[in-house]
Amino acid sequence: MPSIPGLRIERYPTDADSGRGVLAIIVPPDAASQKPYIVTRTVGQDGKVSRMLFGYYQRVDDRCPPMPAARLQAYLAAGIRNDELSQRLSVMEESVAELTAATKASMAAPEKEGLSSQTVARRIAEAKIAVDRDGQPNVVLTATSSNSTAFPDLFRSKSAPAVRLLEDPPILRPDGFSIHIRRPSEIVNGKLRRCLHLQSELLELWKDGLLVAVGPGDPGLLCWMRQRDPNRGLPIRNFVLAEITLNFIRTASLIFSHAKPMPRKLQFRLGLEDMTVNGHPCTLSTGQENRIDIYQETRSAPGSTVESYRDADFDNIDLGLVAYDLLGDLYNKFGFEQSQMPYVEQDGEVCRITPTSLLGQDFRERS
Repeated sequence: MPSIPGLRIERYPTDADSGRGVLAIIVPPDAASQKPYIVTRTVGQDGKVSRMLFGYYQRVDDRCPPMPAARLQAYLAAGIRNDELSQRLSVMEESVAELTAATKASMAAPEKEGLSSQTVARRIAEAKIAVDRDGQPNVVLTATSSNSTAFPDLFRSKSAPAVRLLEDPPILRPDGFSIHIRRPSEIVNGKLRRCLHLQSELLELWKDGLLVAVGPGDPGLLCWMRQRDPNRGLPIRNFVLAEITLNFIRTASLIFSHAKPMPRKLQFRLGLEDMTVNGHPCTLSTGQENRIDIYQETRSAPGSTVESYRDADFDNIDLGLVAYDLLGDLYNKFGFEQSQMPYVEQDGEVCRITPTSLLGQDFRERS
């Protein structure tokens, strides 16, 4: 007690003997936030289940011995808590404070806040598992509303505007770089619609207002057509990164125009996740890769995962400005100044990433 949501028991048979294998008990990472856990049932050697006693266990190396009753009683009597219990109490106090504040806010104003960062992070992890890319190099983009919103028509019909946009996102070029699955979506647990290409890409829309895109962070997409050198990090193609980002922001702005109520702000996240390969972090450069550009600098990521964030007012959203700020924050994490970024269009003091700055004057003339 409490129970552990998402607990799984999996069996992995051996290749040599299908009758033998390994049994794995898989505990989700966020289960740690629910500690301490109390054991309320025991099974005797005769197979009978007893509910008369409870126990508290602490892991020591490869063993989980029960805490002696005298020690537990002493802890309770003296009011002593170890660091983990103190942290747990702090989380509980924060939760109560947040609940109190939310209650007061709901009484003062009808509008509610959007999804928490913890919820978004958990759903990203679930998406990577669903596309079978958990632990692999990925580029991940999300968009969510700052206020509580929903897509009421998401499950009514495939002809709903948000569903059509999810299944056929508007992209800059038919054969350009984007997370664009080109497959019918499926309803998952009555909570979201998901377009999926297993081990490759995922695009999903949650009814309560979250858009998630997951794509390969390796030569399958983000490092397109580049050989993986085992002695170097993954070389990100900044042209691909910029086009993926601009396409996603454009898709998100159109999809959320069908949300009710409309978002006050859209909150964007761009993440390069698990990008360290063979101990080598990924690299990013400043050169314009679709043009001849000898003035470029290449730097390594500060860690395996690099994230950038940008909030934008939804009314009259400036897609190019959002793309510039989102990519600029990422370049800053690599140690670059934003003035070093490629594919930037400058209008006075305002900088943007636009289709023309990315694809050249020919794109404007074709458009």
